[in-house]
Amino acid sequence: MHAITFEKGRDESGLRVYRHLPGENVAVTRNWAGLYEAWPDADTTPSPWPINNAVPEELAVYAGLAWRLTDGFARYAIPGYYRDEAQRLLQREPVFVDWEYEVDATGLTAETRDKGFVPARAMVRIRPKPTPWEREHAKHAGLFVLDSPRDLLSALRAVHGDASGAVTIFAVAPGAERFTRLVEALRGPECPRLADVLGEDGLLVDVTFGEDLGNYHSLTVASATDLGGTLDTLAAEYTRRVEAYEARVDEIADMAGFRRAMAQLSGIDPDAA
Repeated sequence: MHAITFEKGRDESGLRVYRHLPGENVAVTRNWAGLYEAWPDADTTPSPWPINNAVPEELAVYAGLAWRLTDGFARYAIPGYYRDEAQRLLQREPVFVDWEYEVDATGLTAETRDKGFVPARAMVRIRPKPTPWEREHAKHAGLFVLDSPRDLLSALRAVHGDASGAVTIFAVAPGAERFTRLVEALRGPECPRLADVLGEDGLLVDVTFGEDLGNYHSLTVASATDLGGTLDTLAAEYTRRVEAYEARVDEIADMAGFRRAMAQLSGIDPDAA
């Protein structure tokens, strides 16, 4: 295992930015062998955990840390590129926005990873022929409400299957007025400033993960307020969770046991509010 740590800095507007950039030194180094084996079809219970042998257990760590960090906020997420798959899995309509936050999974440093806001885009199929609606909304990202940890896990599942995937969470004060301001900040012809999108009360948490070689995981957190102490506490807790998981990983006998282990590793109940 490798300890979870965050680099601390500020962006050009003065926002506090915290980055977990593990590179090759991912948190979980002893993976469950069952991720690399063929299993019989007898256990058909759907797993909420978007984990496989390309993106193993550290994604549960990132999901849990992101959810715990945003406790008490209203959470809204943009799943990168695979907007319509996220809509299918979440079973809810998104709000269309014009801008999304981009983290380049191929970069190893803050300077090469963090691209800031870029024009939104969504996947448009080639065959069968895309519908007029799909073409019309090809340059819109989807902003989804996250009501439970399962929603976050579903959003992460939606962006699986490419060289990398990303879900950006905007955590703001609850209420319709604050949500309207968030949406308005992510719309329009002018590229928004992150400080203006978050304001004094908002928080960004980006979860980016690599699946192919040359793509790397990261957690990016931005806020006007000082979260250093909170992140240090959470990082230490999740480092202990990883250590405990690796100590018992060889005892996991089946998928049911793995699902229980992921709940313990992540520190979240998928169906908790």
